[in-house]
Amino acid sequence: MPLYTYKCTQCGFTDEAMMSVKKRDKKFPCDQEGCTGVMERDIDISAFRLKGDGWAKDGYSKKQKEKKK
Repeated sequence: MPLYTYKCTQCGFTDEAMMSVKKRDKKFPCDQEGCTGVMERDIDISAFRLKGDGWAKDGYSKKQKEKKK
């Protein structure tokens, strides 16, 4: 299941939760004591990095044909 970030509309508290794609837009009450705000899904930035061998930079890309003179 994907991990989503949620932010309170009143106090600004952020939290992460694993939810199915069908339930990701569901709003729920804030967990902070004394807050009556609602947690809404926040925009989150993901990072992606290719590590190890076997990627295009290692020579797996198509080789260019030599031009005839």
